[in-house]
Amino acid sequence: MMIVMSKGGLGNQISQYAFSRLLQKKYPNRAIKLDLSWHLVTGVEFELPLAFERSSLHYEIATKGEMEKVAGLWNYGVIKTHITDKVRNKTVKIFMGSKVHIVREPLISGHPVQLDQLNKEQDWVLDGTWWSQPYISILPELQAELQFRHSSAVQYYKWEKEIKSTKAVSLHIRNGDFSGTNRDILPQSNYYKNALRHIQKKLGKDITVFVFSNNFSFANEYVQNLDMECPFIVVDSTDREAYTDMQLMSLCDANICANSTFSVWAAMLGWKEGKIVTCPEWLTENRKNCENEFSALIAL
Repeated sequence: MMIVMSKGGLGNQISQYAFSRLLQKKYPNRAIKLDLSWHLVTGVEFELPLAFERSSLHYEIATKGEMEKVAGLWNYGVIKTHITDKVRNKTVKIFMGSKVHIVREPLISGHPVQLDQLNKEQDWVLDGTWWSQPYISILPELQAELQFRHSSAVQYYKWEKEIKSTKAVSLHIRNGDFSGTNRDILPQSNYYKNALRHIQKKLGKDITVFVFSNNFSFANEYVQNLDMECPFIVVDSTDREAYTDMQLMSLCDANICANSTFSVWAAMLGWKEGKIVTCPEWLTENRKNCENEFSALIAL
């Protein structure tokens, strides 16, 4: 059995789901399951069945007993671990380290995990974001499985109609992600200007830029200072489901992604021939090691 831990927001959850599907292709005779313990403890929702049609998704949920048996540890991944679990787990690591079968991937992976190196006779818990994997090889299947649920919000259909009526470009601003680090693309970076110039060269200047953000007022002020010759429309995300931002971005003719797997997956799920997708350079650098890299991602 292989258990992929689910954690983080919707973008990361899609990466972990996609990773589990990649494992199912590679190990068809192994049971591949998702662990949801992180969500139960943190209160962060497991959004996949809320955002996508459940009947199209393919996953099984690992039980607590299965997780503890495979990990070799009690309550692995649970933030508020009881003191008795901590003592027991430390003892296991000291005296039975070889039986603890956990593969951890750093938040920013230096290199994709080589699945061929995993012992096929052992069970494994896989703990990470798993963004740096060759998902292009199964992208058509993922697009078929990750079918957005129909929104019940009138506001969604208003935005959908407006996006489909123009040469639409989505621009995603994830305020706060990597703030103050060398991967912060706000506010000094020219990433968004360079991305818009690149897209205008490809699509022409008659584009309409739909701005998506977790901070409406910040995004509105930011794009006004970009000084670009194109109209910007900051999309209000109130009065509709959170996942519909991803759904609306996926409908656009071009996508300018932020430091976020949320907008990258919006682009990938909406991928079609001729679509233009840009990403911050660091977000794609690890994918250079992947066979069949998603060629639509243009690093800027």
